[in-house]
Amino acid sequence: MRDMKQRPFNFVVLSALTVIALLLSGCDDDYLPAALTTEVSTFVMKKYPGALILEVEREEGRRIEVSIIHGNTDKEVLFDLKGRWLQTSWDVSISDLPQAVREALTGSAFAGYRIDDADFVETAYDSYYLLELERGRHEMWVRIDGDGRVLN
Repeated sequence: MRDMKQRPFNFVVLSALTVIALLLSGCDDDYLPAALTTEVSTFVMKKYPGALILEVEREEGRRIEVSIIHGNTDKEVLFDLKGRWLQTSWDVSISDLPQAVREALTGSAFAGYRIDDADFVETAYDSYYLLELERGRHEMWVRIDGDGRVLN
């Protein structure tokens, strides 16, 4: 019962903070909450309870990118122009990568590369770590699931 009473309050606070964040951001590509579809805002509230929407922008006229803070993590939530969720991603500290992910690089075609950057990506179909690897001047991206299976 207590949860039901908090939901309207959380929605009002979240909406007010969203309006303030969007008005203060000042970017031309940003758009006001009125332009943020109900589908998008509802999805964010359901998938990431308690998230704070920081910024909303149209990315290259093809996607809607919603920047949120969920817990203590900055996340980028991507939607198509019809409001369908495409993916969510966030930075992951290299030291926080699962052992299976790090071991997938050892003794493989990626041996000798070092991890320069790591993100976690989730979609409706799967989730994986997206690693930027470097060796000298060579750079590549590799997708590895949490069990250490290379996906590309």
